[in-house]
Amino acid sequence: MSLISAKAFAEGDPRAERVEPAKVLPSAVLAPQGTASPAPPDSSELAKLGRAAALAGRHREACEHFALAIASLPRAASDDERDALAKDLADSKKWVATIVVRLDEDVASATLLLDGAEVGTFPQRRPIYAEPGKHTLTAESVGRRFSIVSFVVAAGKNVIVPLPEYGRTPPRAIEKPIWPTIALASVAGVGLAVGIGTLAASFARESDASNLGAEIEKCNLNALSGECLDLSSIVSERNQLRDASTVTFVASGVALGALVAYVLIPAPENDLEAPPPVQQALRSLSIAPGFSASGACLVVSGAF
Repeated sequence: MSLISAKAFAEGDPRAERVEPAKVLPSAVLAPQGTASPAPPDSSELAKLGRAAALAGRHREACEHFALAIASLPRAASDDERDALAKDLADSKKWVATIVVRLDEDVASATLLLDGAEVGTFPQRRPIYAEPGKHTLTAESVGRRFSIVSFVVAAGKNVIVPLPEYGRTPPRAIEKPIWPTIALASVAGVGLAVGIGTLAASFARESDASNLGAEIEKCNLNALSGECLDLSSIVSERNQLRDASTVTFVASGVALGALVAYVLIPAPENDLEAPPPVQQALRSLSIAPGFSASGACLVVSGAF
């Protein structure tokens, strides 16, 4: 494989039109792992090839050259040189999409294929640059298969492409039973209805007490008349109804809060590869309201 000079490339040499994009990259950079390490690429030559590719409208190749040039800069390189290459790369990236591949955490290494052609390895040391439009992406790794993902990219955009492993069943959320929803909704509804009813009854008894009090005007506490005894009974009944309405409203609110929490909190994921005790513990988890003479609470039960 031979390369034309950057000068010929920039001056429109006819041979430049026949150079395939992959052949613009120095073969030394693409040497497979395990082979003898060739001489490191020259950053200045890579920068010239990148600028020539950019002038010719080959922005993807220009990005690859500039990225390699930045990675190949010697430690003694000046900040101005680094800034110039970074600016060249940023200008060329406006014409292409920048792709970062996401694989499962347990994938140690893989070969990345864009539109069927090898474009790099995973973990990525540099992103993939692609022309705007529709592309396919997949990965190859020993003993593993990955799905072929089809996507559309636009110029100047940064894209993260997750590649799921082919044939691997993702974790599924445990289906929550419907009966807690029905029970909590019923408790909240009944509590609200009873609270409204008892509150209305307390207002009615208060009205009766006001009318009777207006008729009696005064009561002798040492010798209560029949009317005063009736008034005392009505007031006591009013207070009991108010207390009952308060308790039912609180119970209804607790049930409503538990219902909202049960509906909104997602169920834990059921890992199909988890040992049976873990799955059983997840399935046995339940949440329900509890009531007592002193108040209301949420009861959480299960294996922990």
